[in-house]
Amino acid sequence: MEEFQIQDNQLIRYLGHTQNVIIPKGISLIGTEAFRDCSEITSVVVPEGVTHLGDAVFMNCINLNDIRLPESLKSIGECAFLHCVSLKQIVLPPEIKSLSRQLFHSCEQLTSVFLPDNLSQIGVGAFEACTALKSIRLPEHVLRIQKDAFAFCCRLKKAALPGSVVFIEKSAFKGCENLREAVLSAELESIGPLAFCRCSRLRQVTIS
Repeated sequence: MEEFQIQDNQLIRYLGHTQNVIIPKGISLIGTEAFRDCSEITSVVVPEGVTHLGDAVFMNCINLNDIRLPESLKSIGECAFLHCVSLKQIVLPPEIKSLSRQLFHSCEQLTSVFLPDNLSQIGVGAFEACTALKSIRLPEHVLRIQKDAFAFCCRLKKAALPGSVVFIEKSAFKGCENLREAVLSAELESIGPLAFCRCSRLRQVTIS
């Protein structure tokens, strides 16, 4: 327990140097930047009972390739996994309803993301510069795709958006240079400027 700085059921800071981290039970919150810049970590197990991960909690954990999140988790702060360049896949638990700003920004090896059914919003730059991401399934409850959400996902080939999406904000898919097809809902109310800017291979847009 010496490697964990804990106060009032909140993990304040990880002080250890091990590769495989198992966070102790009894924690309800993991604080802002608790694991930031812990470059030696390769895997983390977050226990049941944790309801919130703070801003930038795993930012710059450049060797983190496996993280297991509990079903009790309800929210994840901004930039939580920013520049986790070794992270390849992640399963988000069912209580997550919104992806925060730059949540997975620059996760360059991320190829597989499981999003919960109740998700309603993809935050600003949530998947920006996820250069290995080829496809992603958006749940049927997503209403809004915010600015830069998938910008510069240069291997993304198809954007099939569910009928629930009514807002696509500015530059949402900007720089997706291999995007070939976009399927949009007839219920769509607004597409922001530059939403598909620099998508030079986009050949087909279907509204259904």
